[in-house]
Amino acid sequence: MNHAFADDSLWEKTVQVSRSWIGTPYRHMFAARGRGADCTMFLAKIFESVGILKMPKIEYYPKDWFIHTDQEIVLEGLASAIKHSITNGFYAEMFRFEGQEFLRGDLLCFALNKNGITNHAGMWLEDSRIIHSINNRGVSILTYRPALWNHRLTNIFRVYKGE
Repeated sequence: MNHAFADDSLWEKTVQVSRSWIGTPYRHMFAARGRGADCTMFLAKIFESVGILKMPKIEYYPKDWFIHTDQEIVLEGLASAIKHSITNGFYAEMFRFEGQEFLRGDLLCFALNKNGITNHAGMWLEDSRIIHSINNRGVSILTYRPALWNHRLTNIFRVYKGE
């Protein structure tokens, strides 16, 4: 098995599709380019568009769920969606961040809250950049600064392609 995005044509298509969403506003539990998307739905639509996933059904959760529970709803939902919706020829691995180098296309999961519950995700684009959808900015590219982000990074999903 090889890292899926080592395939330059798949990677270029993924970047092209993801960049076409830039400027889409943040909208909880939604995924329509130009109309709105949250972080997990945005990433699922990108992976669907390039043939890695069949669009998964993501169960409803309230915007502020992470304040009221210690359940890893986003992390578990993303893991379940990938596991049950990944297309033939691909598989994904989830692992805890322990200082590993990121590979293009990695899905980075973050805890942007005081209780350490994963509540955000974005995709590594290379060159210290991620693309994500976040409240008040929508789909945008962010320069990744390790001093700011690494302590918030909880898990990484990496996609592989069979031979």
